[in-house]
Amino acid sequence: MQAGVTRIADDLHGVPIVDAMRDATMLITRAANKNLVPYQNPHVGGRDTGITAASITPEIRARSNIVEGVVGSNRMSAVVQELGSRPHKAPVEPIKIWARRHGAEWFVVWRAIKTRGTYARRFLGRAFEDNAEKVHRIISKAVGTIISSD
Repeated sequence: MQAGVTRIADDLHGVPIVDAMRDATMLITRAANKNLVPYQNPHVGGRDTGITAASITPEIRARSNIVEGVVGSNRMSAVVQELGSRPHKAPVEPIKIWARRHGAEWFVVWRAIKTRGTYARRFLGRAFEDNAEKVHRIISKAVGTIISSD
C-alpha cells in the first residue's frame, strides 16, 4: 500500500502531469492570441504589428515535486496591454510611428496617454478565466489516469 501511494505521489509531478500542463498552457496561449484582435480603434485596441502576440509563450517549470505552467511575454508592450497604464509621458517616436500607421495625429495620442493612460486589454487574464474549466478538466484527467493506472 505504501509503495503504491509513493508511486502515485511521484507520478503527480511526472510525465502525465507535465503533458497535461503542456496542453493547458498551449490552450491559454492560443486563447490569449485570439484575444489580441486586429486593431480596431483606440478604445478597442488590438493587434497592430503582431510583435506582442508572437512574444506570448508557454513554459513548464518542473522542480522537485512542483509542476508549474506559465504563459506570458517578455515584452513591456504585453504588460502595458494586459494591465493598462497610468497617465505618463510616453516616448514620442514610437507614438509617431504608431499614429502614422493608423492615420492619427501623434500629438493627440501622446496627450491622451499623458492625461488618461492606456486601457487594460487583459488578453492573458481573460484567456485564463475563459478556459479555467478546460484547464481543470485537463489536469483532472491526468490525475485520474495516474491514480487508475495503479
